[in-house]
Amino acid sequence: MSRARPSVAGAALRAEVETPQGIWSAGLGFAVTDPRCPAHTYVSCLHLLGPAGGLPVPLAPAAFFPDAVPIVDAYDQALLALSTGLVDVPRATADVPWRDILALQLPPLHGCHLYVRRREAASAGEQLNIAAPPRDGRPPWVHPATVERAVGPLFTVRLQSPDTSPRGWSGAPVLDARARWVGMLVRGSTGSAVAVHASAVVVQLRHAYAARVTAG
Repeated sequence: MSRARPSVAGAALRAEVETPQGIWSAGLGFAVTDPRCPAHTYVSCLHLLGPAGGLPVPLAPAAFFPDAVPIVDAYDQALLALSTGLVDVPRATADVPWRDILALQLPPLHGCHLYVRRREAASAGEQLNIAAPPRDGRPPWVHPATVERAVGPLFTVRLQSPDTSPRGWSGAPVLDARARWVGMLVRGSTGSAVAVHASAVVVQLRHAYAARVTAG
């Protein structure tokens, strides 16, 4: 696939899986690159493979993603890539926010916008943006937010629009003013959200790809 078409939704993506009950698609995700990972990667939240994503019970990623799945634009549903398979993240679990990571490997050629992480962690008082498509058909936009606190691998943000609910935004990229990836949204309630620092996600991706090499 060509790289010529970036996502019109600010690179908010979704994976789609064909099931006996129809197409499953929940939450958000985005594409990242890292010099120590051998491939581009779609990242999202593991907890979406359960009731939070509309499934009756939690499912293991290996059972849910046995083959390549479409990666689509979350705003207009345009097909941007076909993943080449699951990246098995060691110790990933939906129960621990900073380990709530789902990863799919992308092919060498794809249409997903690639985010590069910012090395500096998010800091209290910083203005950031959550990339997520609106629900009412308006043009794509990002949701401004202010970092309230940063502790360990997590930070919390307060949405500029206090009545906005981030429900359905799990896996959305959190960006700085230069559109660099600072974190991934993993939890949320009306007016606020919790994100895991980009560096914590990248460390786990590196471990995942390194384990692949060792196993091979």
